[in-house]
Amino acid sequence: MTIWKWEFQRLMDLTKIQGFAPKFVELAERCAYICRKGCIDFYWDERKADQISLELVEKSKRQKNFLVDWTQEADRQCQMWRSFSEVVARKDLKQLSNKELLKILDQFYQLHLGAGSFAAFIRMIIHRGVPEFERILRGKVPVEKLQHYLIVLTSTTKESFNGEEELALFNLAFTLLKRKVNFNNLSSKDQNLIDEHRKKFSWIPCGYYDEEPHNQEYYLHRIRRIAKNPEEAKKTLEKMKSLGRDLAFEQERIKQELKFNQEELNLMECLQECVYYKDFVRGALNYGYYQLYPFFTELGKRAQLSMLTVKFLFRDEIKEPLEGKDFSDVIKKRMDFCVIYLEKDVMRILYDLEAEKMAREITGEKEKEVSELIGRCAHPGYAKARARVLRNPQDIQNETHDFILIASMTTPEFVVAVQKALAIVTDEGGITCHAAIVAREMNKPCVIGTKIATKVFKDGDIVEVDAEKGIVRKVNP
Repeated sequence: MTIWKWEFQRLMDLTKIQGFAPKFVELAERCAYICRKGCIDFYWDERKADQISLELVEKSKRQKNFLVDWTQEADRQCQMWRSFSEVVARKDLKQLSNKELLKILDQFYQLHLGAGSFAAFIRMIIHRGVPEFERILRGKVPVEKLQHYLIVLTSTTKESFNGEEELALFNLAFTLLKRKVNFNNLSSKDQNLIDEHRKKFSWIPCGYYDEEPHNQEYYLHRIRRIAKNPEEAKKTLEKMKSLGRDLAFEQERIKQELKFNQEELNLMECLQECVYYKDFVRGALNYGYYQLYPFFTELGKRAQLSMLTVKFLFRDEIKEPLEGKDFSDVIKKRMDFCVIYLEKDVMRILYDLEAEKMAREITGEKEKEVSELIGRCAHPGYAKARARVLRNPQDIQNETHDFILIASMTTPEFVVAVQKALAIVTDEGGITCHAAIVAREMNKPCVIGTKIATKVFKDGDIVEVDAEKGIVRKVNP
């Protein structure tokens, strides 16, 4: 009997599912996607996942630089993916035949699997790797130091792509401030500087569900916020510049204090690399998705579909709508509700009553009514504000800056929401997740791994976050 374990929730189209699923099935043998309104919940066979993850963790403890071969391959695959997407973006797609477009689509699937499979491999290591390292720390440090040491020792000193963009934007803002520009009447030269920043980083939010790239106005808005309080911004900039150096110093201090053996050091370094490459691979994928927007727009147009809806077809179905067959009803059913079940070389897609039955079998009992949750501290701090339960990051554009962000998890597409939020609360994630990384970079209270925060809290609830204790509770207005 399969023991299903929920792993994550995303907005995700079918092309992405097809890109990641083969590696997940290879590792965990069975997995399932429950898809509702484009939002997927991913489950895998917990017993098999535990077994494989523990095997990988033991290898990482025995073998120094366990990930070297894998990371070199990830570098190679991600570079191939990025280069492919850039080549496709430069093509005159309207002049290509349907056959030529399908050939590009085949390359997309092949290269996406090559780059994306490493993300599944990293998740498998982290699955049992972080709990094992936490167990090691429990034998060395008092309880009150445990979470701080765990966060510090499993963090990477390498810069994330969000961190790179944030630092570049602050530097740009101070360049403009030194020139005493009028932010309400920028010269063409100043606008060009902002546009260069846009060209370099606008792809960041373009993830698994055709999210919009950032435009020039978005960056100008952030620069204006920096310019409002330049003294505070200078402090933030200096902290960002020293973040990696300070972290490395603290890591070395703790290592000297705790006197890890070689196996413990090997596991710690493996987890640090996992944190970096989890972000690295995701950045490469998002960059490629953005570059390929014109390709899928053209493919969708020829199939009488949109850029998004064409991505809810399987590869072996694409040819038929290109020849005039109407797949709109099938696509609507897939986007509304279906269950995709995978086991070894078998994939089944279920609808209607059959899908409802499978979903109940996978999810089990409903969660009880609660008003207080305990998760894990990813970054300390306190905040109290109204809740904003977010599933689609695009829904945050018009929000102000006085809310608690509650999400299944955060990804690069949530960067605007994270910047605006007073604190971050997620259902899933360990101390290596995206929310934990950006919370530390942006110095925001963050509680992760609550499992059911998006089910317990509703938009408008007044929520108190005591991140240091990992407590999130609903309070009276």
